[in-house]
Amino acid sequence: MIKESDFIKNNDESDSNYTCYNLTTSIRIFNHLIADENLEEVYIYVSGNGELTAIINYIIHYIDWFSSCENVLKSYYENKLNIKYLQKSLPSNINLECCQSCRHGNFCPYGDSDNEIFCFKDIVINSKHDVCEYFSNNSTFINERSRKLLDFCTEYKLILHDKYYTYNDW
Repeated sequence: MIKESDFIKNNDESDSNYTCYNLTTSIRIFNHLIADENLEEVYIYVSGNGELTAIINYIIHYIDWFSSCENVLKSYYENKLNIKYLQKSLPSNINLECCQSCRHGNFCPYGDSDNEIFCFKDIVINSKHDVCEYFSNNSTFINERSRKLLDFCTEYKLILHDKYYTYNDW
């Protein structure tokens, strides 16, 4: 567990707006040990009018939380991003046809579960605001429109960002 004495003020990186600290003890993030000379690369900035003692517990909690995110990020990369990278590795005349690559497939702007996308088939959207409206004002929308990233239907339409708005990073 990191404690306040594990932080050392970095005068070179501090200014009138922020006080910078480096760690003097090893930490483990994503099962990767950050130690010794690499600790110089861990910067923690505290607002100029704040004291390290007042926020030390938040910093420790954040480092612990960040360290535990490995499984969440791994799942994200294995699902959402892996499909995109697979598409990029295919010849340009071959397209993966699935909900994630479909014009109707939109992510939830408030957050979605792993391997989840929402079908906006038969709904015209022109902006992120429109997408937000559907998620905010239609209580049954999420359950009715939830799909898996690799689901497929016969109404697949290629994403054309220059012609149709899609809240999707494909």
